[in-house]
Amino acid sequence: MATNTLCYEALPQMKFADLKKATKEKSQWRKATAVILLFDYKIGSKKTPVVLPLRRANQLKPLLKQIKADKHPNQKLAAGLLSTSKGEKGPKITFKMTHGGYQLDAVASKVGPLFQGWLKMEFEAEQGTEADAEAAEQTTPPTPNPSPQSEDSPETQKQRQATTDTLNAAKTVYKKSIAPIVKRFKEKANALMDADELRDALKAVDDFMNHYQNSDAELQKKLAPTYKKYQKDQQQLTKMAAHLDQIDIPPQSPEELDAALVRLQQELDQYTA
Repeated sequence: MATNTLCYEALPQMKFADLKKATKEKSQWRKATAVILLFDYKIGSKKTPVVLPLRRANQLKPLLKQIKADKHPNQKLAAGLLSTSKGEKGPKITFKMTHGGYQLDAVASKVGPLFQGWLKMEFEAEQGTEADAEAAEQTTPPTPNPSPQSEDSPETQKQRQATTDTLNAAKTVYKKSIAPIVKRFKEKANALMDADELRDALKAVDDFMNHYQNSDAELQKKLAPTYKKYQKDQQQLTKMAAHLDQIDIPPQSPEELDAALVRLQQELDQYTA
């Protein structure tokens, strides 16, 4: 699954090209106040440093806890606060290390080329303490005209609503389209168009997963079990669609044959366009 936003949960499914594209999305770095650095993380067949920007410092501890639970070694991990400024040659990222076991003097040499090459930003690393991170967690930027009804910003509320809407759409498509196709697959009674319909249905699932990755930490935590289930299902269902492509399934009606021919012509048009 390709995504333009870095997200720890999505890393296992990423290819190196996906990671590079997601890392180069500059808007997330302009808003980031903290970062987690994973060293020698395996993406496909490559081991590479991975940088995970976080918008709020209070997201550090929960994600670090999850990463350590996944057995990523502490000596291959660094995390801390992030700030951007204007350097001599353009934008500059300053990383203040507050957590992890990776050596500070090796951070810049390992991660610096990534920021300079992919983001065209200077990179500087300095030592911090966990107290610095705790202080940042307690610091809340002033909000103009705060609303007593809600602590969430309009942007957060809008993103939450979009995530909820796409989740409801994914649940609907599971019930309406995916579940019947899976049932027919188990009964070895699939129809000619099931593979194409399954791929179309999975687009709704992918839409939810992309919105989830852009959501705030609180909503991500709440929906994490659903996200992980869909992530696992998506892999299996994609394999199912590929398997159905290899089966010679005769059309069961003239309408089904016509639909298959239309889809085939659309695919041919894409190649000849």
